[in-house]
Amino acid sequence: MANRILAILFSSLLFAFLLPSISFADSGETTISGLVTEKGSPVKDAQVIVVCNKTTENTITNLKGIYEVVFKENKCPMGSTVSVSASYKGESGDNEKKINCQTNIINIALVNVPQVPEFNAITDTGALIMGGAVFLAVRKREVSGQKV
Repeated sequence: MANRILAILFSSLLFAFLLPSISFADSGETTISGLVTEKGSPVKDAQVIVVCNKTTENTITNLKGIYEVVFKENKCPMGSTVSVSASYKGESGDNEKKINCQTNIINIALVNVPQVPEFNAITDTGALIMGGAVFLAVRKREVSGQKV
């Protein structure tokens, strides 16, 4: 009789300790977090956009440069591809990862890619020259009596 009571007591305690871990294991959420850096240093207050299966979550980084968003598991299940982009004072960066668990880390490095002003001037000049050449060719045909 004593052995049976001990067996029931042991089973009850085992069940009591396992039940919370079973319920936490299937929380129904997918967490995406990471560190946003610039030249190796954390960036606070960076704007972060996280997209998973056309569902978008926005957040900002904390004082340590860390962001975190939580999706319902049905919106972002395991096997989904998550895209994360961050920006801060004209610098930006992005990263993409296929998630494989409920808690995923996707870090981002911000970079400053300046526009080359000379490139715009070159393309504008080329377009102007080509447009002028086409205009003159059409005008020459009109003056000589040829139909366009």
